[in-house]
Amino acid sequence: MRAYAHPRLRLAPPLAGLMLLVLWQAADAWLDWSKFVLPAPLEVAGAFRRHFFQLMQNGWITLTEAVLGFLLGSIVGIAAATVSVLRPAIARVIIPYAVLIKAIPIVVLAPLLVMWLGDGLISKIAMAATAAFFPILVSGVSALHSVDQEWADLLRLHGASNWQIYWMLRFPHALPEIFSALKVGTSLAMVGAVVGEFTGSSRGIGHLITTSTYYLNIDLVFAAAIVLGLMGIAFYGTIGLLERVIVFWRRSH
Repeated sequence: MRAYAHPRLRLAPPLAGLMLLVLWQAADAWLDWSKFVLPAPLEVAGAFRRHFFQLMQNGWITLTEAVLGFLLGSIVGIAAATVSVLRPAIARVIIPYAVLIKAIPIVVLAPLLVMWLGDGLISKIAMAATAAFFPILVSGVSALHSVDQEWADLLRLHGASNWQIYWMLRFPHALPEIFSALKVGTSLAMVGAVVGEFTGSSRGIGHLITTSTYYLNIDLVFAAAIVLGLMGIAFYGTIGLLERVIVFWRRSH
């Protein structure tokens, strides 16, 4: 049975969010806490209305950085996974360095990339690509290796080359797991782009959050965070939609 198949279950997430907002607004009225600590939902909505075009402009920049970085990281990750499976000796070289890069916190890499590539779009794309690359590589290698060896041997008996086995068997079999990694990669790419903007940028949601925090515009910080979250949901949903179209044999899952 599909998740959220029942109409009532589909309404559960928005209703839960609405209840949370009502409780948040009520708690703000009862406790009368400072807006510099936690602004009320109506204050955040007011900041969203007043700064709508600023939020959209900066949000578009961050989304562009994340999408381009995600595409770059995905292409490189899948290509590295393919090479690692077809040439196992190369995997012994690629995987350790990929683990090394992943082990370095992204906040450490960010200033280095800004120094090397500048504070423009390129360094943010590189940050997003670096963040998305590792899970796609690891999942790709695991999925491409997990085919039934008997099917591969059968194709070889019929004269199939390694590349033919890859395209006819390994890659289609690996697609569900690769798409799962791609969906994880969307969130990581967003994080990478924003961290890059925190480090050095004059535009983007990360820059807007940094400057708003400095001037204690906490309601605008919350509005920017909401925009960032909505973009992340849309990004994730787009990959999920592509998965439903491409991996059509798993629509019932």
